[in-house]
Amino acid sequence: MITEQYKDKVFFSQLLRTDYPNIYKDVCEILDANNVAHEMLPLTKDYWCRDYMPIQYASNRFSQFVYNPDYLKGKEKYITDVDKVMNKIEDKNFIINHSSLVIDGGNIVVGEIEQPNTYTTKSFIV
Repeated sequence: MITEQYKDKVFFSQLLRTDYPNIYKDVCEILDANNVAHEMLPLTKDYWCRDYMPIQYASNRFSQFVYNPDYLKGKEKYITDVDKVMNKIEDKNFIINHSSLVIDGGNIVVGEIEQPNTYTTKSFIV
């Protein structure tokens, strides 16, 4: 598992640019100044793309979980169709492993633990 600082690109829902253009512009300027790649996700119905988009676990490798949030039952107009979004992404240089697990990506935390008496770290997911 790779931790946040080693991930390849930052993705944003197009809703951020539409509804909060000044915040979007400021964030993009900071990312550009720090040479961090970023891209807009079209066709999203929710700002929190971390909840429904695939999780990066290695270079160009992702896991896609089933996004079926109980907090949006009866509010399906806010549920993003991940397959439609993924088909619109410009850079398709990645491999996606599809899982049948129902997981909200916003609940996934990636971290590192230093290994005792070594100079190595080990990644983990909670």
